[in-house]
Amino acid sequence: MACLIDRWVAFDQTRSGLEKWLTQFGDEANNTNLLARVGASGDINSVYDQIDAVLKEIVDNKMRSQTLLRSRIQASIIEKEEYEEAARQAREEEEEARRKKEEEGDKSQVEGSGIVAEDAKSVGGKTGRSVAQSKGSAREGS
Repeated sequence: MACLIDRWVAFDQTRSGLEKWLTQFGDEANNTNLLARVGASGDINSVYDQIDAVLKEIVDNKMRSQTLLRSRIQASIIEKEEYEEAARQAREEEEEARRKKEEEGDKSQVEGSGIVAEDAKSVGGKTGRSVAQSKGSAREGS
């Protein structure tokens, strides 16, 4: 008889210890723990319905957390892509501005060299045509 009582006490202590341990762990965001009590005093269909309800709740919570995680990841990816796109556009605008500046510099150099050539013509007194004619006449003379 003492042996039966000892086993009952041991079972009771193990069960209560396990319940305490299971209630300490779970999902804090949803305020659920690992222990889900199911009343098994009814017929088998009601027990299955209770278990099904618990499982659906777990799956729904898991799906919500996965959806939230996916949306956070997607938002960070979109933010990164927008940042890269803005940086690319800034580089393109900078390159375009540099090209325009170089083109303006080349045009001013061409215009400046044209003015210098005109000055050289007027200073030297000979145009390009007269120089060619004088070279031609020098060849004819030799």
